[in-house]
Amino acid sequence: MNRALIIAGLLGLAAVGCGKSEPPKMTVGVVDTERVVQEMPEFRDMNLTWAADTGTFLSSIPRTPEEMSKKKADELNNRIASSSKIWQARSSKFYQDAWGRISKAGEEVAKERGLDMIVIDTVHMPSVQYTSGQNITTDILIQLSHDKK
Repeated sequence: MNRALIIAGLLGLAAVGCGKSEPPKMTVGVVDTERVVQEMPEFRDMNLTWAADTGTFLSSIPRTPEEMSKKKADELNNRIASSSKIWQARSSKFYQDAWGRISKAGEEVAKERGLDMIVIDTVHMPSVQYTSGQNITTDILIQLSHDKK
């Protein structure tokens, strides 16, 4: 009887192994990084500061050619060059920091939701073509808001 149970068990295992099983389906998350960045309070603050600085600068430009001496024109050009370097460095740092935070939040959301892959979807430069995926942009925003607390 023992022998019969062992043979039946082996046949059962063999039958399971021979059956066709579907390959596991990959789950894909999609994130709109442009939206995430635009909804970051730091991005809004940076844009408001830039707009205020630009307004202050524009109001300091002489209105008529008579008011614009060679010295004033040189000073304005120097201010423009200096300000441009400062804003370029500031925005580069912001985007580097933002990308790091988005990546970390993406990993956490992917782990929580059991996603195999996250696709970056932006208007200007889609990174991968895809036909479906779970949009996790809101999840990333929620995760980022929890990380601040």
